[in-house]
Amino acid sequence: ADSWIIVSAHYDHLPPRDSGDDRVYNGANDDASGVAAMLEVAAVVRDARPKRSVLFIAFTAEEAGLHGSRWYADHPLVPLARTIAHINLECLGVPTEGRTMKITGLTLTDLAGTIAREAKQAGTGVIEDARSETFFRLSDNASLADKGVPAVTVAGAFEYPNLHQTSDEWPTLDYNLFASFANVISRATLAIAASPTVPQWREDNRATSRYVKAWRELHSSGGHE
Repeated sequence: ADSWIIVSAHYDHLPPRDSGDDRVYNGANDDASGVAAMLEVAAVVRDARPKRSVLFIAFTAEEAGLHGSRWYADHPLVPLARTIAHINLECLGVPTEGRTMKITGLTLTDLAGTIAREAKQAGTGVIEDARSETFFRLSDNASLADKGVPAVTVAGAFEYPNLHQTSDEWPTLDYNLFASFANVISRATLAIAASPTVPQWREDNRATSRYVKAWRELHSSGGHE
């Protein structure tokens, strides 16, 4: 119970436009869908009473440069050395390729493999995207990864027509879709919480060297299991 999994989403968006008939960036998909899914996952995890602890965080200032998650990474509520995984949720309500999800940093950790396995068992696929590692640096997972915590962001789409537009509004969302994604994240979170082993960076991937170094520094004073 003294080891932790973080499930997060960001609740901020861009400030209003200076002019125009539609000035407000509602951010229904980016990232109210992620926040809604996070709350549903929290309800499932609460009732399941997992062996490991799960911390749910809604970050602010993601759009301004990940400021909220970076602040948390520098001032954690629970020790980062005992934080075994971070699953961040973004843009879950608009699919671009069937009813599949995407994972940033897909090849960087075995955490992504756990989510992909649960997605397959739940009847939802994970599609590989060549931009996976590029988008890894653009969401709140990067803040925890930079400290050495195995972290990913799960999304329905990395890009979509209403991204960062005032037209990102609730009627454009597929609610059944992100409900199914919330189910997958719930399953994956509980699987990680029940596992005697913890997620690891894939050291066979040269792109993980900075994160492996940070992980070793984080745990240099002792174990985390």
